[in-house]
Amino acid sequence: MDLARRTGVGALILAGLLFASLTEGQAQQQRVKISEAHTGTLFMAPVYIAEAAGYMTEQGIDLELTEVDSGALGIAALVSGQVQFFDADPFQAVQLLAQNKRILFIYNLTKRVTLDMVMHPEVTRTKNVSRSTPIAGRFAALRGLKLGVTRPGAATDVYMRYYLKRAGMEPDRDVQIVAVGGGASLLAALRTRQIDAFHLSAPTPYLAERDGFGAIVVKSSAGDVPELDNFLYTGISVHKDYADNPRSPRTGP
Repeated sequence: MDLARRTGVGALILAGLLFASLTEGQAQQQRVKISEAHTGTLFMAPVYIAEAAGYMTEQGIDLELTEVDSGALGIAALVSGQVQFFDADPFQAVQLLAQNKRILFIYNLTKRVTLDMVMHPEVTRTKNVSRSTPIAGRFAALRGLKLGVTRPGAATDVYMRYYLKRAGMEPDRDVQIVAVGGGASLLAALRTRQIDAFHLSAPTPYLAERDGFGAIVVKSSAGDVPELDNFLYTGISVHKDYADNPRSPRTGP
């Protein structure tokens, strides 16, 4: 399925959820206002494109998109009811359900983990590592480095710790994990050598590579980590109160 068709499918699923309780005539006469938090990454393209192309407006949806620095902040906004939708990690959704939080995971956006790791070029030379190095060697090269993540407990933190443990390291002993913030903060920290590497979904790692202060060493989005390929990584989650009563945020015609 090409990008245009995937985009259309994603938009239609979202619109279908919102308007399941409306007749065609009602949908034409009344608009629905919703808020969605997102992390500013390319896997949200179906929603970005649907909004930019006017699909949401055509369906009577007034969509407010709010960018957050990390998945942890987006989850907090979803749980508190500040937003109705968020591009959540399904494992976070399961954990929240176990805590009796009213969250539903409704649409898968990716088929693998999309966090791509960028390392400062001076570090790649010192460590003699590149994307052509076997994946075990790439993870082993992280030993002793300062590694940037967005927030403790966010996907950037969870998967970084997984890579380190996969290489036989103890994350809190063998590296420095530095909570930096969102994409702009991670880029600034790498540029100024406050950190040696970070991983994030596109486009942020590629901006560092383009500007000469980063080299991609792990491209999970291309399947570099086999066990994280064909893997449910992130998708659209909705607050169950809203799913049960999508009429509540309706605005005027």
